[in-house]
Amino acid sequence: MSTEGPYDPTMQQPAAPPPDEPQGRWPLAIAALIALIAILLIVFVLVSNDDDDDTLDAASTSTTAAVGTTTTEAESTTTTKAQATTSTAGAPAATVAPGLCKSSPPDDPEPTALVVYQAYTLGDENCADKLMTASARSKLFAIPGKGGGWTFQGCTGQDVPDPHTDCAFTFAGGATHFRMNYGTGGWEVYDVYQTTD
Repeated sequence: MSTEGPYDPTMQQPAAPPPDEPQGRWPLAIAALIALIAILLIVFVLVSNDDDDDTLDAASTSTTAAVGTTTTEAESTTTTKAQATTSTAGAPAATVAPGLCKSSPPDDPEPTALVVYQAYTLGDENCADKLMTASARSKLFAIPGKGGGWTFQGCTGQDVPDPHTDCAFTFAGGATHFRMNYGTGGWEVYDVYQTTD
């Protein structure tokens, strides 16, 4: 015989067992966090590589530009500068800037001598032709070495063999001299000769 009586709602019922927490909850959260970190690292690496490529491309372009074109300056004791642009193979031939292939003032032969020197170092016979006689140009451009190691010593007035201005470039073992005169067309190198020490 059952001792249980009718159901009494006021009577305290035994507590229901708490719902079971899934045991895999923390491992799932940790796995999700690791996956998120991995995705962020992959994105970072891809973005960094993309930036590096841009930097590399920019650096390559700058290097190409720097290798392709170099500006050289020869400066006299005055503020006049003679500038020339040199190029590597595949680019146009190196030339002195066109605006510089002209005579300096009558009282200052040095800038003209420096432009002639630059024209020689660059192989720019067209520029040299504007500032030299044909025979002087032939003599200068026949000298090997393109002026490597030459140091400009300035220009001085000379009386022998005829009155002229002598502009000298020294190098180990000797010197190269430009004999110059000022005429209606400006300064002109009319002779080139070398001396040894």
